[in-house]
Amino acid sequence: MEFNAFLEKCQSEPTVSDFESYLAYCIFEKKSAETSGKDKVTVEMYSFVRDQAFERRDEQAARLLYDLAGVSSWKEGEWEGALR
Repeated sequence: MEFNAFLEKCQSEPTVSDFESYLAYCIFEKKSAETSGKDKVTVEMYSFVRDQAFERRDEQAARLLYDLAGVSSWKEGEWEGALR
């Protein structure tokens, strides 16, 4: 998924959605397994940055989430029902 498409999703999706849940999963589950505790993202940090990206439409915050979650490798709709 390209950054512009991700930014549009952040600006149109609620913070409680399959999209946001999958984003959190990728940051906390996938990335923490890959980094083995290095550069660990806290829940507080994630919540703050997520709110900036989703509610305040902050492009820098969205870019940080995009990079942390490895969104560039996501396929369209990958998040739909992924965590059910």
